[in-house]
Amino acid sequence: MEDRLNDILSELFSAEPEDITPDTDFYDDLYADSLDMLELSMILEEEFDLTKRDIKAMSHYTTVGQVMDYIENM
Repeated sequence: MEDRLNDILSELFSAEPEDITPDTDFYDDLYADSLDMLELSMILEEEFDLTKRDIKAMSHYTTVGQVMDYIENM
């Protein structure tokens, strides 16, 4: 799951997969904006079979690790 998430993030944000860690901040490190985060939520919803409720729960997360933990523990 971690590798797949890193692949998604590297493609979406044009970052090297090896540069993405659990501490990577979407806004400070990947320079995401609200549209990027909306696109990411749609991708994650489809890729990891998340519900709208899951996406809403993750909406306040700012790091890759927070999202990864949520997906792993659902």
